[in-house]
Amino acid sequence: MGDGNIKGLILSFRDQKRFISSINPFDELNSDELDGLIKGIDIAFFKKDKIIIDTQESPQYLYVIIKGEVRSEDNRENRVMIFHQKDSFDADGLISGVSEYRYISCQDTIAYEIKKEAFLKAFEKNRAFREFYTMCIVDRIEYLKRKERTTSSGLFLTTKVKDSYIHQASIVDGSTPFKDAVKASLELNRSEIIIKNGDSYKLLTDSDIKKLLYNGLIDMNKPISNYKSNPILGIDENDFLFNAYLTLIEKNIKRLVVFRGKEIIGVIEQIDILSHFANRSHLITLRIEKAKSLEELKEASSGYMDMVKRLYSQGVKSRYIAKLVSEINRKLLNRVFTMIVPKKYRQSCCFIVMGSEGRGEQIVKTDQDNGLIVDDSLNVEIFKPYMEKIGDILIELGYPPCKGNIMVTNPFWRDSLSGYKKKYRIG
Repeated sequence: MGDGNIKGLILSFRDQKRFISSINPFDELNSDELDGLIKGIDIAFFKKDKIIIDTQESPQYLYVIIKGEVRSEDNRENRVMIFHQKDSFDADGLISGVSEYRYISCQDTIAYEIKKEAFLKAFEKNRAFREFYTMCIVDRIEYLKRKERTTSSGLFLTTKVKDSYIHQASIVDGSTPFKDAVKASLELNRSEIIIKNGDSYKLLTDSDIKKLLYNGLIDMNKPISNYKSNPILGIDENDFLFNAYLTLIEKNIKRLVVFRGKEIIGVIEQIDILSHFANRSHLITLRIEKAKSLEELKEASSGYMDMVKRLYSQGVKSRYIAKLVSEINRKLLNRVFTMIVPKKYRQSCCFIVMGSEGRGEQIVKTDQDNGLIVDDSLNVEIFKPYMEKIGDILIELGYPPCKGNIMVTNPFWRDSLSGYKKKYRIG
């Protein structure tokens, strides 16, 4: 059982059924079989580093993760697998009667507990459900890849605009001087300006501004409404993303304004739609770069494992996935670094990563292996509070501490350039 009750998490039977039925292979069960499986289901909370199932233990539940992360280890504490939202474990232990691995929560985790008896009943009654759990790992992966391919085309037709990434819109009043309107758009890193005149809106794009500049027609102090602009082309947030894409293609434009009723809530671009249905890496890195808080960074990197699974199901080689993941990790580390380290110190130090991450081989989030090289002109101790903060943030983002303490929080791995040279007898 978990570490306590879940306050504030009240899910109806229908909600539970919808969640479970959206996961492979539970979608193989019919409605009555799902009802039997979910009947008596519990929700458990596990604090970080809690042993949920130990090796050689007889498990009593199948766990389905609602939120959080769990790792499995063998009896030598070697990591075997990482489980994320909508992943389940330990079916093999329920079937055999004994768990081969130890399952530990990597962070605070919430999971459904499906009783052993209910799971085994569904296992006996439903052939497709049973076959999934009796497949070898290779066949199981191929099954999931086929299911992903089958559902991906359906997702393209049913995903809503609000499910994609929506950029914050730069909206200014028509009386705003041209210079101030451009400044506002630059602060939001937007290439278009939405001009509000009463209840109506117009759009001034980067192309429009270039033409005005080329023709020498710009007076920086004139109201922005004095310049020729374009009608707004938009779409409601509850419309389908596929319709947004069709509109962009039909009108040969790059962006659409997104409405919630009559209110503009943002802008969606063609590249965001394509990325949403490709591998989402563009959206992840974009959100990382724009994140201004730890919570925004967490949210930005939350699609990390979904992207890895999607790419693998599409047959992308692991070495290419690792390269993409390395680039995302680099963006994430860079954003954490710039959020924490004052600008005046950033050019006088170098944050380094080692191990699988440093070699660009990382696919799942592994232990931290990092350090800091400081210019000889500065006192290394200046960086101590910043590096300790970075270490804590990386843990919160899902990168556990290194068991060997090869981390930037360890003074040995936070040194000056000359200090490192002495340690390793260089020069």
